[in-house]
Amino acid sequence: MMADEDGKPVVTFGPKSGECAVCGKDGPMKCGRCQVDFYCGRQHQVQHWPQHRKGCGSFELRESSKLGRYVVATKDIPAGAILMREIPLVVTPTYGPSEDRPVCVGCLVEPSVARQCPKCGWPVCGDACSVREVHQPECAAFQRAKYKLPKVREGGMSLNASVSAISLRMKKVIIMTKVLAELEPWNPDLWKFLGALRVTLACENQARGGLLRNLQSDHSPLENFLESADQMRISAILMVHYRTFKKDCDAAVSWIRDVAGLKWLTAEAVRRGAGICFINSNSCSAGLGRKETAVFAGMSLLEHSCRPNTDVLVWQREDGPAPAAGSTEYVLVASRNIARGEHLTLAYLHNFLLGSVKRRAQTLAWNFLCQCELCRDPSQRGLHLEAWCCAACSGKKKKAFPVTIHDMQNSWSCSGCGETGSLDATGGGAQGAQAQAKRLEKRLENYVGSTAKVPLKVWEQFIHDALWPRGPLHPTHSLVLQAKKAIVELDGVLVLKATLTPGLHCTINHPESRRVAAYCRDLLAVSDAVCPGVNWFRQQLLLVHAGVVEGLVEAQMESMRTMRPPRALEKLLDEMEEIHTELTRIAVSPKHKKTSLGNLEEIAATRNAFSVFK
Repeated sequence: MMADEDGKPVVTFGPKSGECAVCGKDGPMKCGRCQVDFYCGRQHQVQHWPQHRKGCGSFELRESSKLGRYVVATKDIPAGAILMREIPLVVTPTYGPSEDRPVCVGCLVEPSVARQCPKCGWPVCGDACSVREVHQPECAAFQRAKYKLPKVREGGMSLNASVSAISLRMKKVIIMTKVLAELEPWNPDLWKFLGALRVTLACENQARGGLLRNLQSDHSPLENFLESADQMRISAILMVHYRTFKKDCDAAVSWIRDVAGLKWLTAEAVRRGAGICFINSNSCSAGLGRKETAVFAGMSLLEHSCRPNTDVLVWQREDGPAPAAGSTEYVLVASRNIARGEHLTLAYLHNFLLGSVKRRAQTLAWNFLCQCELCRDPSQRGLHLEAWCCAACSGKKKKAFPVTIHDMQNSWSCSGCGETGSLDATGGGAQGAQAQAKRLEKRLENYVGSTAKVPLKVWEQFIHDALWPRGPLHPTHSLVLQAKKAIVELDGVLVLKATLTPGLHCTINHPESRRVAAYCRDLLAVSDAVCPGVNWFRQQLLLVHAGVVEGLVEAQMESMRTMRPPRALEKLLDEMEEIHTELTRIAVSPKHKKTSLGNLEEIAATRNAFSVFK
């Protein structure tokens, strides 16, 4: 393993060159300690040192019997400091129960028409993607094994037709070998197997293999229990997850060696590759339109926290094209100020709006029970994400929320009247409220899982039905917040920005735009509590908020009868300036900084144009 200039092992895997942090020109000189910034020469490296020193050499890798390896800050780190800059060791198509459609194995985008690699048969967009570097290792391996997914007719075929053809072939192979159960059309397990294979092959790569083999590849099924009466229940849940993990690894070994015929790969090597993939993979599409899961060398070493102090953002060069799959650069950024001695943490879960019971249930899949500050706080920083409006207190015209007692029995206690119970029970203050909440949760799941676009008015009706007094919930309940998030994400930044702009189609009218802007403000206030500072979630909310407000500004300007701006327009410009000022403050990559500064300049120019008429 390589060492930095202090003799410590390098734990990250980053680009070999980059733009100079001072002038933006090609910089062949990399900081030898942190491997983050590049320079065109020594002079610019010295010039940039006052800014660069904030994150340089700011952490070290440690190990304990309880946590395994973890990362600790060796000095105070200010918010916004870049701690790591990496490209993935391995990228694979995103896998999971819902990923049941083919994705191009070259660019990791879901194609409108599924074609197949002419050499191995896996789905691609076209010939260009079939020869991409990211696909070559497994393509060569499949050719060596003389394994190929079934051939489709020339010129490609419809997505559903190709899925059926591939599925039929897979069913025949699996029935003959009796290795796995019959697969449904394009079963998500195929992506798991491909991910395991890519990691296994990359472990043999000279540049990446050492760092990959250094990552965790197995769980210890009886680690990290609470020393309490709930230990047996937790251990039973963890054992179920551990058996699932082992089953997935064994299935990958069976498919790769027995179905695909890659017999020269040992079962031990494939099992290790599968373990590394399943434990360390992170979904990192990051708004690039790709279904991409990645394994990182350094970022994989961080502990989980539901309220983390770091986040992973895409690094985009100022004028460069969108990077290809596998070569995208990512940076680990301090979301907030981090004190010396504090553990660096990262959110393994990407939904910051879940309550602690659901979050803890999901993190058990990583073989631990989350004990972060947010999970230990019964009120979830005052948001009461899982609490309903207590019926007993509401009958006395008093608003109070039951809070969860974290004893793994999902018990609750009302903060107003003191009544207690179980979330599984139907008596007391939970009577009716829990049944209503369960129905609302099912309704939300149906909307989120729908292949058709759910209209704005349907989401707003859901919120209306959920909130007290019509429903049992309050404005910061997890289900209400997730509905607001779905509304914000309905059309995306570009369509929202086009609101009421002549010549452009938009599905949101003027009053609706104002409500969407209000939902953005609500979610930004929640993010201050659960994920404050510099992070992808807040950045995306701000971008959508900016798009909505800009649409309102354009609508106001179109409706002006004089050149004297109305007060409403001035207030919208103030709001736009506030949003873009924050986007500039939390921008990390050169491209994002340039865009944010350009938007502020446009706002200033608009103000100046109107100032002469005041």
